[in-house]
Amino acid sequence: MTREPKKPTVVVLDAIDELEQPDQLRTLLPRQLPHGLVLVLSGRDQGDRSCLSDIALSPADMSLKLRLGGLDEAALTALLRMAGRAAGELANDADFVAQVHHVSAGDPFYVRFLVEDAAAGVLTRDNMERTPTGLEGYLDQQLEQLNRSAHRTEHVEILGFLLEAGTLSARDLYNLVEGLNWLNFDTILREIHRFLLVDRRASPGLEPGRGSEEYTFCHDRFRQYFRVRAGIG
Repeated sequence: MTREPKKPTVVVLDAIDELEQPDQLRTLLPRQLPHGLVLVLSGRDQGDRSCLSDIALSPADMSLKLRLGGLDEAALTALLRMAGRAAGELANDADFVAQVHHVSAGDPFYVRFLVEDAAAGVLTRDNMERTPTGLEGYLDQQLEQLNRSAHRTEHVEILGFLLEAGTLSARDLYNLVEGLNWLNFDTILREIHRFLLVDRRASPGLEPGRGSEEYTFCHDRFRQYFRVRAGIG
């Protein structure tokens, strides 16, 4: 970051708004980049607060700043078609696409869930009007469904341990959650799998194979949502 690279180099730092200790990044960023190095930062503004201020930068420090809006209806149509199955047919329904755009406001994270639901036949023309506006309302609805699940206790424990630890292997979860084992793991996890990221490489100290894959929240927005619902500061 301080020396001129041997060849033109682009460094991308994604999601700087998710840094839990932004001070660490402040010490890494030089005030003047060396010739041949381009630095690209991305992050979400939250209200009037800019994530740049967390790392002691301002828009004036940027050579170029782009503000990206949400996905438009054309993008939603393309995503529904790519998802296929029941979503492929719904892609041709302009009213349905307009409703998806309205409730999601083009939020890519919310759109992901809606497109998955449409592909699976869970979201249809008939129930679209009951879909909450905004991602948080949708996740509230998902939690209500989990509360009615036969595996509610296991779900609460799995999410709780992941909130505390950040990342756990499947074998860790077998040891922590009573009654959870390799026989029922996939069945129990199916209802919360969409909120999680799976790394199938072996955890340190574990041989590759069943139980060595690692689980964490697939995005900090979901982790923060569950922290709020769990009453964790």
